[in-house]
Amino acid sequence: MPLRIGHAIWTFLIAACITGTVLSAPPEKAEIDIYNNNARYWQYEGKPVLLLGGSVEDNLFQIKDLEKHLGTLAKAGGNYVRCTMSCRDEGNVWPFKKVGGRYNLEKWNPEFWRRFENFLKETSKRDVIAQIEIWATFDYYRDLWTANPFNPKNNVNYTAQETGLPIKVPTHPVRTDNDFFRSITAVNNHKKVLQIPATLCG
Repeated sequence: MPLRIGHAIWTFLIAACITGTVLSAPPEKAEIDIYNNNARYWQYEGKPVLLLGGSVEDNLFQIKDLEKHLGTLAKAGGNYVRCTMSCRDEGNVWPFKKVGGRYNLEKWNPEFWRRFENFLKETSKRDVIAQIEIWATFDYYRDLWTANPFNPKNNVNYTAQETGLPIKVPTHPVRTDNDFFRSITAVNNHKKVLQIPATLCG
């Protein structure tokens, strides 16, 4: 498998992780962990905590009225949200820039990362703990895979022949018929050192 797909995947992962780390950057005492006195519970700022949450969408960072939604959650006593980095709904944006009808996996879409940054800031402001899931499985199957930037037909970086990735995946995710996730495993075993764009570090 050519490194090109691997580089795009890993750059996306690194960017997501760095963005989360740099923007949230909580002090050590604010980390969530397993409660020291009882492993069946969580602790936050050294005290036991019950995580209560709920959201209107799984990809919460993409919704329009995020601040209002988080305000309602916090007012009701909520302190936790799960957020997938999905782009499946109308009005959502993908992380990569579209050039001439196809995506370039080496160029970012600033709006995607602006939305994610805003999500991290707004949850942090309300002391809401955010669980981030980088891969939203359904984005890689059926009609959603047809629109996904990682689909070879949708980007300028590689072809189906070069990667072995399918153009169509008509089955349910439970069948695991998309080799995209196997590609990630293969890239994980590659020993090449990746360079992180300087813009992500500052």
